[in-house]
Amino acid sequence: MTSDTPPEPQIKIEPFDPEVHDRAAFSCGTERIDNFLKSTAKKHQQGDFTRVWVAVGKVSPKILGYYSINSHSIQADDLPEKFKKGAPRHGAVAAAYLSTFGVDASVQGKGIGKILLADALKRIARISEQMGIFAVVLDVLDDGDRAQIEKRHRFYESFGFIDFPSHALRMFLPIRTIRAILK
Repeated sequence: MTSDTPPEPQIKIEPFDPEVHDRAAFSCGTERIDNFLKSTAKKHQQGDFTRVWVAVGKVSPKILGYYSINSHSIQADDLPEKFKKGAPRHGAVAAAYLSTFGVDASVQGKGIGKILLADALKRIARISEQMGIFAVVLDVLDDGDRAQIEKRHRFYESFGFIDFPSHALRMFLPIRTIRAILK
């Protein structure tokens, strides 16, 4: 490792447990993402609507970042032409949805987001071995700040996510691509 290489963040990613993890201090700078973790994540997880995974320090329950995933479906007609071949005739295509994603402002720019997204993709790839999942789908958060929206879009593009032709700010990453990267 050269001196130019930043050290690997000392974190662990684990299932969200509202009895253990400190949500109160989490602030990523986007109210909607903060509020989901503080007010909604527990209810949605208990209701089996989503699963939330948190990044915490190796010795602290403080949440440094999180993501939530759930099952989803997309219409084959919404995909770019090259991905439509072989899609089910009924038109619905199974997907995993990265529904929320946030990194605490105190650690933004330190690689936590990349680690979290890589963890989500690996987790979904493992799930896809047990059930059909064509792609991971997400919606780039639109908070009205054009520069932030573009920054988020570039972040997901850097992982290989592709724009849906008919839905602004909706992106997908085929499971095949994830599996190829993980090999």
